Amino acid sequence: MSDNLKQTVLKITENKLTINSIELKQFYDDLIEQLEDISNEKNVAGDERHLLSIIKSIIEIDGLILTDELLSNHTLYALLRDQLRDIILRWNENNTLTVNESDYYRDAVILFEIMLEKNVSFFQKLILNEQFIQSIIACIDHISKNEQLLNDKTTMIIFNKLFLTLNYKHLCLSLSSTLDDSQFISLVNSTLNCICSPHYYKTFVNLNYQADQLQPDEYFLLIICPSCLVNYEGKHQDEIYCRLIKQMLEKYKKILDHFIPFINNWKSAIIRSITESILTIILHATLGKSCSTDLCQDLSLINYLTSIIRVPSLIEKVKSSTYNYEIQLIDIVTGILCNLSYHPNTLLVMKNNEIILSTFMNLRNVVYHRIQIGSYLILAGILTDQKIQELNNAAEITSILLNYLKLAMESPSQSYNYILVEELLYALRGK
Repeated sequence: MSDNLKQTVLKITENKLTINSIELKQFYDDLIEQLEDISNEKNVAGDERHLLSIIKSIIEIDGLILTDELLSNHTLYALLRDQLRDIILRWNENNTLTVNESDYYRDAVILFEIMLEKNVSFFQKLILNEQFIQSIIACIDHISKNEQLLNDKTTMIIFNKLFLTLNYKHLCLSLSSTLDDSQFISLVNSTLNCICSPHYYKTFVNLNYQADQLQPDEYFLLIICPSCLVNYEGKHQDEIYCRLIKQMLEKYKKILDHFIPFINNWKSAIIRSITESILTIILHATLGKSCSTDLCQDLSLINYLTSIIRVPSLIEKVKSSTYNYEIQLIDIVTGILCNLSYHPNTLLVMKNNEIILSTFMNLRNVVYHRIQIGSYLILAGILTDQKIQELNNAAEITSILLNYLKLAMESPSQSYNYILVEELLYALRGK
């Protein structure tokens, strides 16, 4: 590393707590000149050792300073981003990284997280870059075809952090509106292919249902990939879920068949995986007209959901004042059954299911509004109007329903918390 660059990095480090954006811009300008000099002298432009020293000097600076408008579009940030892109592509090609590459990867992701936390639009301008997104797509494509990257646990942890940073809902919406259609479809297809790959199914059925934590490869396939699809709310949404249900519903049922016999011993890892990787996808699919119609033809789905809500230990956890994975599980199951109850064939099955009736008579009094409202909506479908009016908290629930209806009608999706306007109107009939 050149003496001049060392001195600049040292000055940034020494002044990291007091530096302002004007001073930082001058340091950035100096660093660009010094990197160009190194490139001309030694032909090592982009060497991660130099850029790593720079990143280490700036990641402790206040994020508001780092993302000041004065630094928007600065060449140094583009250089740091492009170096990360190159390292990601090297990992994709070699299935491993050097120590310096791994350190740069880790610290660059930390820098991006800081930027996202403090200034979303600044981060979007930097990261919504075609070549950078293509490097992510390349890795996802690689993962869907073989297990080599998945086996690199250390780097998978960093990739997971990067993908989670990109996977904020507002960024998914930005991706779909900023990238052209072919780029966006490539990103979605890559994620879909991972979920539909043999690695996904193999990873899922090999989960330890008594484990509390997921391994990095499990976390990527079973949590991050599904969440990427769930966070997308663009024009292709219904198409995505229909495709996923068509390709994966039978595998989902095989996975449930594999684990439900051990449901009394489920721990956090399997509860979260089934909730976020299977049931949340099914919940979103029930919101689409074409997908929900297909799902309602498969009455076995209600049997799987009933097998979950009939477990006393899971229902007991819903009464906790602290949010937990069991609450998330029952919340999503409630949402699915609520949406299915608006189809005549599934409603008939639910009306004759005593477990559904007794469970949701119990859950209508929990403190979590979405489960409470979902329980009431299910009961509104399977009980008579007179029985509904006799419920001891009918007035309170009616007030909550009216508020939900207002919010749902104001939403472009005509839903609120996954509950559709027509469902709310049906539950409020006669009130």
